[in-house]
Amino acid sequence: MKRNFIMKQKVLLNIKSTHIVKGMDAEDMEYNVSGFYEFEDGMHKINYEEIADDKSSLIKNTFTFNDRSASLIRRGFVDSSMDFRPGEDMNPALYKTVYGDIDRGVRTYAVDICRNNDSITADIHYSLYTGEMLLSECKLVISIYNATFEI
Repeated sequence: MKRNFIMKQKVLLNIKSTHIVKGMDAEDMEYNVSGFYEFEDGMHKINYEEIADDKSSLIKNTFTFNDRSASLIRRGFVDSSMDFRPGEDMNPALYKTVYGDIDRGVRTYAVDICRNNDSITADIHYSLYTGEMLLSECKLVISIYNATFEI
């Protein structure tokens, strides 16, 4: 079996996140960070760090995706794991904080990937639940720049 592999390379990321809670204004966040990109056997993988809300600690993130699904794992001040698989029923998502664990669910509506020679954008639309209660409607857009990607 032929393995498709690109060496780890440094990239720039633009990350946009929107959460809409019923009856409240949308919460938008956007930031730019550097990270590392790899591609192996049809799966894209990005590792990057961000500063936690407490402004004194780092969260290490691993974002993996292909044309059909994506996954985001966060480790640090907050630990969480979310799988984005459109067309499936709700996927469990554990959210661990220093105050305790929160069981959540993710219902994914779309994972759209746009590629060109010098960037890849992953656009994910999903809902976040606790139990059966809707917490927020969400959109996550991660754009990856400054690397040569296999199309």
